[in-house]
Amino acid sequence: LKQVVNGSGPFKFVRYTSGVSVELTKNKDYFTSGRPFVDNVVLYILPDAGTSFAALRTGRVLMSTLGSRAATDAQIRITQNELADKITVERYQSFSRYLVRPNLQVKPWDDARVREALDLATNRQEFVKLTLLGIPGGYFHPNTMWGLPVNDLTTRPGWRQPKDQDIAAAKKLLTDAGYNKETNIPLLCRRGADCEIYATTLKSQLEPVGFRTTVTPMEGPVLEDRMAKGEFSLVLHALGVGLDDPDSIIFEQHVSDAPRNYGKYKDAEIDAWAKEQSKTLDESKRRDLVRKIDNRLTEAHVSPSLLWLDYVRLYWKSVRGIRHGPGIYTDENLEYVWLAK
Repeated sequence: LKQVVNGSGPFKFVRYTSGVSVELTKNKDYFTSGRPFVDNVVLYILPDAGTSFAALRTGRVLMSTLGSRAATDAQIRITQNELADKITVERYQSFSRYLVRPNLQVKPWDDARVREALDLATNRQEFVKLTLLGIPGGYFHPNTMWGLPVNDLTTRPGWRQPKDQDIAAAKKLLTDAGYNKETNIPLLCRRGADCEIYATTLKSQLEPVGFRTTVTPMEGPVLEDRMAKGEFSLVLHALGVGLDDPDSIIFEQHVSDAPRNYGKYKDAEIDAWAKEQSKTLDESKRRDLVRKIDNRLTEAHVSPSLLWLDYVRLYWKSVRGIRHGPGIYTDENLEYVWLAK
């Protein structure tokens, strides 16, 4: 938006109609001659997924918004089954991870055995089945060179199937830790369909091993503030990064002083490995260091992954030239878009 307002990008800001739309016009002084190809773009601010899909389906808008909320699973299926000749459904890789984060500064999460029980009780396959766009993965995206392969993960405790052995192990860990099964843990999540469904699913998975939780949805900014201040016990949330590079994940989330290390996990070895991999030019050696960090985080049960989520965009076939990311911050380039008559 800053680029748009300053006029350095392909479009210039025209006007914002409060709660309704944002209008952009072609930047005739744009440094690349002839681009952008379209003269105007109007971004409509619509209140819910149903209204957005109705506007797209009827052709009142030509393209959906970005991200996982561009359409619900039901809307994607309708588009694929009934509107495939008119509307394109394009799925693309993001770097957004849904995770469950215990606060290591408060009981019972200061005990690694309790965190391990949480990790063992979590059924990742069930989460992946909740959405068309889900992918199982650890602390780094499994479809990149940095992430642990899914075939490796699915043989590990907490990932393997069936769950009987993991549930039995989780119960024993809680007993050994002297965990009070009457303790009720507030499970915070962002208000909205995705996070609330995931939080309710996690609650049902944790109950058989002895955890008692109460799902507490709240608005996104309030939740972020609570996490930043450490005012939580257990939270389910999403984290997205802009680049397929370990630095963008490790230094934002996992080193001791990372700004989004909300659980306050501290590990001097991870801090050292993080610095070492950042300056390592040999790709294979760097990957080995990143894998060491991934394994260390996995073994410490710092913020267990539930799933990674791909993104999707729906647009009419008259819209051409869209260039996606990958990633949440690199898929909004309308410089090459044009409309077929």
